[in-house]
Amino acid sequence: MKIPRLPQLAAFVIAFACLFTTKTFAQTFTAKYTSIVGNTGGYWEYLPVNYNAAGNTKKYPLILFSQGLGELGDGSPAMLPDILKVGLPRVLSSGGFPATFTVNNETFSFIVISPQFRQAPSVNDWQTIMNYAIQNFVLIRTAFI
Repeated sequence: MKIPRLPQLAAFVIAFACLFTTKTFAQTFTAKYTSIVGNTGGYWEYLPVNYNAAGNTKKYPLILFSQGLGELGDGSPAMLPDILKVGLPRVLSSGGFPATFTVNNETFSFIVISPQFRQAPSVNDWQTIMNYAIQNFVLIRTAFI
């Protein structure tokens, strides 16, 4: 019987762990075919692992991602995946977004909302999306990217 060499075994274990991690991330990144504001038809929602809005005492920072003009669409199942071609949604969909970030010994997990706009968004569109997030998620901070 041939015993596998340690580097090959380690590579297999790392590959298996990455595959398992990717599935965990994919389970928390969900297409929502609901309009938040008239200029959207749907959005992608990323929630931290074990996030539960009901009864949750931990507060989460929010990232609102704005796509470029090339990803405009109606938020339908045929068009919403265009958002996954660029930026943070691409990283999220590939499982490359870390589950937590530690800054000054404090650990954070982010909520990310990536709406698909029909046309270039206005300030009022963003304000409506922000109000939606405030009403539906347990938040602490916001960053626009």
